[in-house]
Formats: sequence, C-alpha cells, structure tokens
Amino acid sequence: MKKDIWYILIIAVISLLYFQKCESSKFDLKIANNNLEAAKDTITFTKNKLGQTVADKQSVIFDNANLRKIIDKKDVEIREATRNWKSILAAAKLEQKIQIDTLKIPFDVPVKYDFERFFEYKTNYYHVNGVATNTGVTVGKLEMFNTQTIVFGKKRIGMFKTEFRAEVTNSNPLIKTTGLDSWQKIEKQKRWGIGVGFGVDIPTFKPTINLSVNYDLIRF
Repeated sequence: MKKDIWYILIIAVISLLYFQKCESSKFDLKIANNNLEAAKDTITFTKNKLGQTVADKQSVIFDNANLRKIIDKKDVEIREATRNWKSILAAAKLEQKIQIDTLKIPFDVPVKYDFERFFEYKTNYYHVNGVATNTGVTVGKLEMFNTQTIVFGKKRIGMFKTEFRAEVTNSNPLIKTTGLDSWQKIEKQKRWGIGVGFGVDIPTFKPTINLSVNYDLIRF
C-alpha cells in the first residue's frame, strides 16, 4: 500500500513537470516563430496624422536569460551601451542619414570679380559638395550619418542603487540629443498565488491533491 502511494506521488510529480515543460516549449516556439518573421521583415515607412514619417520593423524578442547574451554578441556599440545595466527591457539600434539637396546661400553683396569653384569634402560623419561663385554658395548635397542606440530598463547608478532610465547614444559627435522623455510600464509583483499541492496524509499514508493559497516570503 505504501509503495502504491509513492508511485502515485512520483507519477503526479512527473505529470506536473511534464505540463511545465509543455508550457516552456510553447513559449520557446512562440519566440522562435516571432524571430523567424522578424528576420524576414524589412523596414517600412508610413505617414502619421501629423504628417511625420514613421519607420517600422518587427522586433526580435528573447527571454531574460538570453537577451543579455544576444546583446553582448551583437556588436561593440550595443555592448557598450548596455554595459552598466542591471536589467534591460528593450534595446534598439537605428541607422540614420540626414540629407539636404540643393541649398542656395546668396551673398548680401556679390563679389566684384566673377569666379566659379566646385568643392567636395567627405568625413566619417558627413559629406558635402557644391559650387561657390561671386554671387553665393550652392550646396549640391549635404549628408550626415549617425548610428543611434537606445536602451530602456533598470540601470546601476551606485553600488546599491538602480533607477529606471532611458539612454540614447549617437555615434556622430555632431548630432546632439537635446531632449529625452520616456515611459516604461512596470507591474507590481504579486506574492499571493493559488497552486496545486501534492502530498501524503501522515496518519493514513494516503496521497492527497489539493488547491493551496501561497505567499512568497523570499524571492530569488
């Protein structure tokens, strides 16, 4: 009789672990399907009601355990941007180009002598070309390049202190972030819960299954 009880308990525990494994597999499959679609997705551009251009692309998602590993392997900019963060809610990397075509700047007073000089200058951060004459300067093209990294989450700001913060990093030193507001959603962690309990009634040694109300005293 006692052996039967332990067999029942073992079967119950194995069943519980199996159900947990199934839930975990469904979660992993959901992540894999999303990331497969994200890998195929391309950036799209639309206009919002304010007439502003909106860039959109599906996000790659990971669980907490793998997000840090992926970020560390991505590249040096993402790795440096997230180095002092305790937990990361989201991170994004944007490739940006500012382009101005045919910008005319006339002189208030033309130069007395006629002349025409073409110019072009390239650096890692901008590219400009155009022509200067006795009446003014015409910029044929002005381009600026920037890689912007954005991180949301909880950042270490001291040995024992963290804060929810948003951080923006620009690779181009000529581009400055002049304002930054962010909104992050947090949920209160619940200590109370309802679960299923398996056990043995000591006097009779009969297996028991019951619903239980749980309270977490310590979280890991």
